[in-house]
Amino acid sequence: AAAAVDAGMSSEAMDGSLRAALLWEHLGRPAQRAYAMLARASAFSVVGALHDARACAEQARDLARAAGDARAEAYAWMAVADACSARSPESTEAATAAWRLLGSAEGEDAARAGARYVAQGGVIDPDGVARLDRLASSGGTAAQAEWWAERARGSRRGELAGRPSEILSHLARVARQRGPVAGKGRAMHEARLLAESAGDGEAVRLFASEQARLASKVLAHVPAHLRESASEVEWIVAGQARPEAGVSVGQARQLEGLVRGLARRDNLRGLLE
Repeated sequence: AAAAVDAGMSSEAMDGSLRAALLWEHLGRPAQRAYAMLARASAFSVVGALHDARACAEQARDLARAAGDARAEAYAWMAVADACSARSPESTEAATAAWRLLGSAEGEDAARAGARYVAQGGVIDPDGVARLDRLASSGGTAAQAEWWAERARGSRRGELAGRPSEILSHLARVARQRGPVAGKGRAMHEARLLAESAGDGEAVRLFASEQARLASKVLAHVPAHLRESASEVEWIVAGQARPEAGVSVGQARQLEGLVRGLARRDNLRGLLE
């Protein structure tokens, strides 16, 4: 079920996760059932069915807590945060709970929890941000996509310091990696917006093209009764308005080299001024 979620196959993920949850319930394995419900929550979240996503996430949280699985509980809190309105009391509480459980972890879990925490207005000092930059960059595509998408959003809002060229370089790397379709789609959306604000037309075109490809992939696997909610997801809506050629590996590498060059130029300018 988790693999189906990552592939953007929401209908298959919903069916598979439900079967898994029922099996683990029959076997009396609450921790495994919690992970199955997490996959189900993620499947609903991908297509914008946030009420169902939150219900599944809260059930996963309670199961994980009962089983004494702090990591599963933290990821369930993250799923609750994802399913609530941005910066609402509920999403803030959920993101803060996940950060308390995983913020001090050594690995990508901390970066993924940190992405939710700062998204909900949480403040992390510069050393802490630099630490999460390192942890995300050494982690999997999901962690890279989530953290650097939030870094891009924070840069546009003036909430997180960082050179746009450096952030876009990391997101260009995400563009050419395999990874969770929805997480990558959101990251491409934030990358495109940051590139637009930086006036980088070539980067805008490449990020938008990959966003369109990912949006189409999600929409191809949405259950009929959830298609309307999926068509209202922000990054999918924006992606549908873009060309669907996709970003080739060569294009993404070219883009990464370009934005890395801009980052080096920014460093040089700082030394010369």
